[in-house]
Amino acid sequence: MNPLDVLLIEHACAKLTVRYANCLDTFDDEGVVGLFAPDGVWHHTSQGAMRGHDVIRAFLATRPRTTLVRHVATNSEVTVIDEASARGRSYWTAFLAADYQPGQLAPIGPPFSIGEYADEYVCLDGRWVIASRTMKHLFGQSPSWWQNK
Repeated sequence: MNPLDVLLIEHACAKLTVRYANCLDTFDDEGVVGLFAPDGVWHHTSQGAMRGHDVIRAFLATRPRTTLVRHVATNSEVTVIDEASARGRSYWTAFLAADYQPGQLAPIGPPFSIGEYADEYVCLDGRWVIASRTMKHLFGQSPSWWQNK
């Protein structure tokens, strides 16, 4: 691989983290699901391992649409392994306002959660996707609708 190939892979994989946060925050469940490989695994802090699009989609559907959440995705670092695989690490900081009223300013407080992701990426049919995303919750607490397994 030449340096440009490496740079393009790094960018494509880092962009997955930003897109993931944006889709979560706008309740674009299909957008989140589409970022994962068909057999991709989301190792969730409270849900455990969720494998495959149907399982991830089912979990996302449980999120209350009256909650305003904004994720700040940072420190994305991608290591290219080869032309079809890479791994990465990034951090999230998430703010939450329960019972949000659209059009009104939400109250602000400290972040409800801060953590890091460890990711594995694969290239399928020329498109980079998440093969595995592992959450590690570092600060805060889980919202009540994250029913622990």
